Amino acid sequence: MAKSRDVRRIEQLLQAQTHKIKWIIQAKTPVDSGMLQRDVVCAMVGDGHLQCTVGGSTYYMPYTEEKWINRPGTNPNEGWFASVVDEVATHLTNELGGDLTRPE
Repeated sequence: MAKSRDVRRIEQLLQAQTHKIKWIIQAKTPVDSGMLQRDVVCAMVGDGHLQCTVGGSTYYMPYTEEKWINRPGTNPNEGWFASVVDEVATHLTNELGGDLTRPE
């Protein structure tokens, strides 16, 4: 079955945003060695889906978000990924039009 013009248009708009979204994620990624920041991949997959992966080849990405238990102080990166997801969602809403609604 052929894709509708609207679906093709959305796919084209998402493809055009791929590099900007990758840049947004990389700009907010915690940096020590830079490995995690370099390991951000965004690509169109399937029918009109944009997929971004952070830390796909690094084991420690989830730990960058955790509360510090065995260290004094507060992890300055705690919650960074949720913040990035919000920023990307807002960016896409602004670029593609429409409304962003969050579940309660």
